[in-house]
Amino acid sequence: MKPKAIPMNSDISDAIEETGCGDLHEALMECQSQYRDWRKCQGEMKRFKDCFTEYAEKQQQEETKFNYAKME
Repeated sequence: MKPKAIPMNSDISDAIEETGCGDLHEALMECQSQYRDWRKCQGEMKRFKDCFTEYAEKQQQEETKFNYAKME
């Protein structure tokens, strides 16, 4: 039987879902729950980190565009 991932606070879950990285985060949590050893989940961790980094970069670009628009 496969162990279940630890449930998360709904605010945190909502924030992660908003990034578009929810499926990758769920895969990471399932891996950590299954193996109980973060070293065995490096692939999942990298995919989640890359997704989150991409989201953060897009947010920064949007904020920069907004700030430039306000200056004009």
